[in-house]
Amino acid sequence: MSMKYTYERSPQAVVQQDGRGVNQLEIAANAHHILDAHSKTWGTVSYTNACTWDVQGTETSDYHLVAPYIMSDTIGGNIKSERYYFNAGYAWHSKRWTVGGALSYRALLAYRDRDPRPKNRVGHLYADISAAYALTNRHLLSVHLGGQKYKQSSSLEFKNPHKVVKEYHETGLGTVYARFTGDKTNNDIQGQAYQTSLALYPQQLSGFGAQIDWGTMQLEKKLNGFNELPLTDLEINSYKLLAYFKRVNTHNKWRVQTLANVLARRGTENIFGTDATTTFEKISERQYYDQNVYVLSVQGLYEWDYNKKQRYSILAECTWEDNSQKHKKEGYQLDYTWLNTNMAVSAHWPLKKSCLHLSATGKMQWGMDSNFGMPRTVERKYFIKNYETASKSQLRLSTHIRYDSPWSIGTKQVFLVGDYQYGHFAQSLQTHKGSVGFGIIL
Repeated sequence: MSMKYTYERSPQAVVQQDGRGVNQLEIAANAHHILDAHSKTWGTVSYTNACTWDVQGTETSDYHLVAPYIMSDTIGGNIKSERYYFNAGYAWHSKRWTVGGALSYRALLAYRDRDPRPKNRVGHLYADISAAYALTNRHLLSVHLGGQKYKQSSSLEFKNPHKVVKEYHETGLGTVYARFTGDKTNNDIQGQAYQTSLALYPQQLSGFGAQIDWGTMQLEKKLNGFNELPLTDLEINSYKLLAYFKRVNTHNKWRVQTLANVLARRGTENIFGTDATTTFEKISERQYYDQNVYVLSVQGLYEWDYNKKQRYSILAECTWEDNSQKHKKEGYQLDYTWLNTNMAVSAHWPLKKSCLHLSATGKMQWGMDSNFGMPRTVERKYFIKNYETASKSQLRLSTHIRYDSPWSIGTKQVFLVGDYQYGHFAQSLQTHKGSVGFGIIL
């Protein structure tokens, strides 16, 4: 069991829709139980209470998942939230077969207690099942299937009738569904997702491995109060190919890995006829929004031990990423190309009656090319701010410490954790984020 407190407050946001910081408390419990020589179970339960400061450009939760089809206004503000998470899994293995499955559920309530007052309720269910078979003495063949069910119900109201502002149903790159702009603030976003992967793992300590993943998700946004009017549809497809080689020796091991990833998001707007009656008739649909993300990376990892007790590791990674968005109707375009270099080091020291683990990570991102192909108007001020940060180079540093102490509560061992993150962005923006926590091992 553990408890963790996180605090961040920055002079301005790196991404406007993520806010300028957070004040958060998380309580979690993790369990792992071996049933017999062939099977085991595990589970996780957590509760998170948070306040995210100065969220701008969205009144919809899970912004990075459901964008661009969000609801927004020109005011924004702090968002309070409560999150509940549950996960349970089971695995069984024999001489050649390993089979397992897991279920998880995330429930989120996000709201603001001042005008404008959104209230978002999210339910997100995950189901996974995997099977692996030992082909020979050298490799395992693994197959994974997964599914998701998602729903977000959003409503927004004003307590002060004299300070009502327009709510916009965005359609990408600052465009809005003008016909439904105003006080139509109740909507649902719902859909489902499917994933599958095929992997080949080395059964021995050394060897080649490869994995191919595919996933798809469909999300539909409906406007409540108008016969569940379907405004937009978002389709997300992802493809990933991973290949690596690893070697394990007596006192060290190393691994070289390459990754290719493609993400494609396609957005469709539904077009309706006259609203002379209470029924809007769908007369057409147009696929206007496109986003394509291409990622290539190369990674190397080296680990070694000293006196069979102390362990050290160093990881280096270089990633190229191209991210382009386009709204075909208006001809607007937003493009980024980045080169990222990452370096991570870690150390693990067993002490007399305790254990200390330290790690540090550095990430440098260079903005190689960018294009803001749309008008720089007030309506797009959030896109402009995000662009000014994302198109420039940035530095991120982080550290993590865990101390498994000799102290105990009864027979329960106590451990302490701490994290710190630093960011340096365009226009001399600096961010600081820290967290501290403790837990007990039952």
